[in-house]
Amino acid sequence: MRFSYHPNTDALYIHLSEEPSVNADEVIPGVVFDYDTDGKLVGFDIDHVSMVANISLPAMQEVSVAQSESSSIGSMANGHSLSAPDLL
Repeated sequence: MRFSYHPNTDALYIHLSEEPSVNADEVIPGVVFDYDTDGKLVGFDIDHVSMVANISLPAMQEVSVAQSESSSIGSMANGHSLSAPDLL
């Protein structure tokens, strides 16, 4: 499991699998589930996450930056990428 936070859009994507998404379904406004070719959930996107969830996004960014500097996790072009243990 991996997390990607995009500060420009305040969106959090939770990667459950590395399989590509071929279908998406907006289950509630601002939350989109992504599915693979077999219909298995591969990830989901939460728009405006800082408004709807009680999580510390600055802390996520700090962990991401520290991890990417140590080369264990790289930054994404428009956001930050984290693995599940980094959030514990």
